[in-house]
Amino acid sequence: MKKEQLGGAGDEEVTAVVSRSLDTVSETDRVIEALDILRSTKADPSEKHPLLVALGGIPSEEYLLQTLKKVKSSELESCLTLLPYAYALQLLDFLSMLPRMRENEAELLTRIILFLERLHFARLTSSGDTVTILDRLHRNTLDTVHGIRDMIGFNLSALQYLQRRLEDRDSVHLFADVSSAAKSKKKKKKAVLAVKSAAAMS
Repeated sequence: MKKEQLGGAGDEEVTAVVSRSLDTVSETDRVIEALDILRSTKADPSEKHPLLVALGGIPSEEYLLQTLKKVKSSELESCLTLLPYAYALQLLDFLSMLPRMRENEAELLTRIILFLERLHFARLTSSGDTVTILDRLHRNTLDTVHGIRDMIGFNLSALQYLQRRLEDRDSVHLFADVSSAAKSKKKKKKAVLAVKSAAAMS
């Protein structure tokens, strides 16, 4: 009986692993498809890929970015590992040509760049053409990081200013509340004295 239970648990674990593997393969296939669409539209800009048309005519570059963002974070590195070198190089070349990474995509794209560079470092550094791609990637990544840093610095300064304004406002309100309480206390004291004086006269 115990053996059956252990066997059942093992089967469930194997099924989960196979399921995750199939998911990773499917995600890799979608990235490859997006890269193929990008290459075909670059070769013939007049070509309208049916999938892009069905999605409202979005550019092939945007479709590739959307496909990358849909890859599960936990499966990203496995997906990139399954990506053939030619496609990995095409992806790096595409990322190196982006004018500037959008802030909401910077973390994901930087993670992709760093992982692919580590994975294919020897081949990437053995050719002058690929070294040029790496140089562009490093410049663009640094520009993006500096831009995000400046934006965060600006937002932090704005938050600190707002905090000071709120604290100043709260201090004014607190002072006003204290003054009001003091005046009320004085009025009550005068009223009590007046009652006592009237009682003494009577």
